[in-house]
Amino acid sequence: IEVWLEFRRVLFRSRAVTIYAHMSHINSSITVGSTVRRGEVIGQSGNTGTKDSTLKKKTGAHLHWEMILQNKVGEYYLGQGLKSDSLYVLFQNIF
Repeated sequence: IEVWLEFRRVLFRSRAVTIYAHMSHINSSITVGSTVRRGEVIGQSGNTGTKDSTLKKKTGAHLHWEMILQNKVGEYYLGQGLKSDSLYVLFQNIF
C-alpha cells in the first residue's frame, strides 16, 4: 500500500492494483506492506482535490476508485472499453 496525500494504492498478488482517492482519513494502522482483508476499513471518503475542499467546505465527499489489471501485454482498467450499461452491470455483480 502506498500513501500519497489522501490516496491509497493497494497491490494484489493477482497483478491488480486498486486506487482509492479523495479520502478524508486514512487508517493509520495500514502502512506499506500491510495485508488488507475484505471488509477492513481503510479510510473515509472525502472531498480532497475538489473546489469545495479548497474553500474549506465539507460538501462534495466522494470516493474515486479504480482497478488496474496487469498482464503480459500491459495494463488496462477494469471495464475499459465497455459501454456504460455493461459497465453498470459489471459493477453491480462485483459489489
